[in-house]
Amino acid sequence: STLNYGRDFVKLEEGVKVWRGVPEEIDALRREVFRLFAEHSVDSKEGHLKSPEDLDNIIITIYKAKDSIVPHYDRAEDPKRLFYFGDSVFGVVIRPDSSGKGIFWQKNETSPGSSLTMEQIAPEITPTEVPGMAFMMQSTMRNWPYYHGVIPVTDLRISVTMRVTIFKEGIKEGTDDDRSDAAGKPAPDL
Repeated sequence: STLNYGRDFVKLEEGVKVWRGVPEEIDALRREVFRLFAEHSVDSKEGHLKSPEDLDNIIITIYKAKDSIVPHYDRAEDPKRLFYFGDSVFGVVIRPDSSGKGIFWQKNETSPGSSLTMEQIAPEITPTEVPGMAFMMQSTMRNWPYYHGVIPVTDLRISVTMRVTIFKEGIKEGTDDDRSDAAGKPAPDL
């Protein structure tokens, strides 16, 4: 399951800009991620990442037993879409799976599609995850021929993903009915 803060991904996919308030604890984490990685981010060099608030798409993902993410590479800017994400993706492992494995990368130069099946999983890079592990993924490691995903979880894994959202002309502003302000409220007990 997922929790969305900042720019809501589901609404973005519908072509609507909606803000979901960021709880204080998540904002503190966002500030620390910015402190650690901003100077190394391609997004900073391109002028998209100037402050922690620019990390405006925040997703907490709670993986239960057998949950995974198929190997895939990220979407590039698409002329048909009204938004895209900056080149850098930031992640923090809140609770690693008991196996110690989670995110992985693999190279596949023969596949024509943007995602593979779990039967095609062949991890080449699998860092051992520990609580608080933070990483930045950008450029080559997000794009073909490199695929990334999450290995099937043994029991429970919780992670946070943060991205910069870049908007094009034509995206609609959400109405007050679309908004839920969680700012100042505590984050869920994970």
